[in-house]
Amino acid sequence: MAVRAIPELTKLLNDEDQVVVGKAVAMVHQLSKKEASRHAVMNSPQMISALLKAMSAGNLDPEAARCGAGALHNISHHRQGLLTIFKSGGIPALVKMLRFVIRFMSAITCV
Repeated sequence: MAVRAIPELTKLLNDEDQVVVGKAVAMVHQLSKKEASRHAVMNSPQMISALLKAMSAGNLDPEAARCGAGALHNISHHRQGLLTIFKSGGIPALVKMLRFVIRFMSAITCV
């Protein structure tokens, strides 16, 4: 089932509506939790690229950002997942995401 869902989820991750993107990120997170579907996700460079792009844009709500980070975390537990993240431009995207985390953490510590 996950293999059939990947092309549609990839399209949704590239949608202009951030609510749609957030829900697609949450679905990718759910898929990344199960072994079989995790392999389908990590073997789709297009999906990983779309996920990284959605996350590095910086306009996801906090829950969607958490789901995206969780999906990348789950995928990164496998050598193939790490390789796909790397080949999909994941390192610059992850570094860019750190800026948002640092700003967020700075805001939290001010409160």
